[in-house]
Amino acid sequence: MSLKLEVNLRNPLSKVWSLVKNFNIGHLLLLSFALHMFAIASTPDSMIFDEVHYVPSAVATLNLQSANLEHTPLVKIFIAVSIRLFGNWWFAWRFPIVLFGLATLVVFYLLAKRFMLPNYALLSTAFLSFDVMFFVHSSIYILDVPAIFFGVLGLELYFAKRYKWCAAALGLSFLCKELGLFFMFIVVIYHLAAHLRLKSIKTFTKRMIATALIAISVFLLVGGGGLWTYDAIYQPITNPVVINNVHVNILQDVNGTPINTTTMTVVSTMWSSVNNPIEHLLYAWKYFTALVPAVETSDKDLRPSWGWILPFGDVFNSPHYLVVAVTVGSDTHITLNWVAQINPLIAYAFLPLLGLTVFDFLRKRGKSIDYLYIIWALVTYIPWLVDSLFFTKMTFNYYFLYTIPVICLGLGWAYSRLLPKIGNKYARYGLVTLHIVAVSVFFLYFFPLTLFR
Repeated sequence: MSLKLEVNLRNPLSKVWSLVKNFNIGHLLLLSFALHMFAIASTPDSMIFDEVHYVPSAVATLNLQSANLEHTPLVKIFIAVSIRLFGNWWFAWRFPIVLFGLATLVVFYLLAKRFMLPNYALLSTAFLSFDVMFFVHSSIYILDVPAIFFGVLGLELYFAKRYKWCAAALGLSFLCKELGLFFMFIVVIYHLAAHLRLKSIKTFTKRMIATALIAISVFLLVGGGGLWTYDAIYQPITNPVVINNVHVNILQDVNGTPINTTTMTVVSTMWSSVNNPIEHLLYAWKYFTALVPAVETSDKDLRPSWGWILPFGDVFNSPHYLVVAVTVGSDTHITLNWVAQINPLIAYAFLPLLGLTVFDFLRKRGKSIDYLYIIWALVTYIPWLVDSLFFTKMTFNYYFLYTIPVICLGLGWAYSRLLPKIGNKYARYGLVTLHIVAVSVFFLYFFPLTLFR
């Protein structure tokens, strides 16, 4: 009797392909949520990076005390509410930021679908969700991801022609962090470039002018009014100025000869209060322009902004936010490593995608996404390039966080143009699969828990 063994590979492969085809934004969100919860729960006993500043500021906010005046206050209020509800521990600090990160993926996916088919929009969102920088900053109590959420929401509402709600979202982005103003500039420049470039001012209708004025008013009401309300309730004060008044009293005899001298010093402290948004922003501007590194920074730790988009310098010399090591005998093992690592498989697409948009304009085939990519990319990157060239050399790379979403958007858009031109379906699927797998492997390698290092 003979035993015949047959293996039908077609059926398992078809099942795998069926799972891939049915993968949707809901699955991506669940996967991202699980990874976030796994990561934030791994560091319960330590504050990570700027949490050492922001957690005390949230506690102060809860107690109606002003704190961290150099940044706009909305995220501190969110975390203060979370601490009130859940207590002052790591879950209350980080879980709201995780929710903002997931919500950013949702609105980013909706925005991407306006420019490409849903499968390519999902691809763009997958790139963003597996970007190390975005994942790390949407796992810890840092101000940037809520600002990005409201900024991307504002863009989505703008393209939905819901301009008043767009302005409100942009105002909230600014209230989360002052860098949320990037998105306001993106919307304004895009609107001027893409919709008004061929129109004379004389053709502006009363309705267009009225809509613009209403949107500006809503932005000022939400952003400026929100900041004014905070200043009125918390009555923040700037750094104290100590004044020493020295009074010298000389005692003389009848002949006018000094016989005794007494000195009295009166020390007084003057506090300058912040009463309106202008004073608040001026204080923030003076604070940041006067800011210097607290420690001497070596040349190897300087990270100029051109190193974010080009392979110059040490690509893997990224800021380490928290490192935990365990020593067993003579061996030391790193168990946790929260690092703001830029993913070259995403970031280095910045310039090629920029070139593609310029090429479209030269051929007079520029579309809405061409305008959006070039404006978003340059508005969020050029300020740091100028700073690196003429003022300081960047020691942190997290400012690139505001540019990463548009690169992910551009990658999905580029694939939507490239893949239909490839006749062989296996080559098409293989190219995308290779890229997303490489991004995922890079993500897992730099995952905060050093499972793969």
